[in-house]
Amino acid sequence: MQKKELSVALGLVVDSEGRLLATRRNEPDNAVDHGKWQFVGGAIEYEERPEQAVVREVKEEVGLDVKVKNMLPRVITAYWDSPDGSSQVKLYLFSFVCVILGGELSLADSEILETRFVSKEEFMALDVMRNVREILEMY
Repeated sequence: MQKKELSVALGLVVDSEGRLLATRRNEPDNAVDHGKWQFVGGAIEYEERPEQAVVREVKEEVGLDVKVKNMLPRVITAYWDSPDGSSQVKLYLFSFVCVILGGELSLADSEILETRFVSKEEFMALDVMRNVREILEMY
């Protein structure tokens, strides 16, 4: 089995009413994760700091301009297996609370089926990706 490490920046994007942006994953070839709800985010590029990555990812994925308010107090380590079982990724999840500065909410990334703003409690009740509840508990 091939093993690798990946650092990921996640944005807990908060609207003016205090609700969080939830995005529904579009990955039909991955039955485990397809259709589940998650935060906006993605891989931290080599030349980026985590807080730069989350700002970039939010803009690329949902069209919003955001500012990092703060980082949640703990980096989460997770292990995800590929759908075919050929590889495993050790993820370092950096979670940032972000406020919206501008832009227009859109489905700019094909890996997202839909978006919605929800309360923390509503987010917890959704069918979420791995580690989402753990991150929400820190929020």
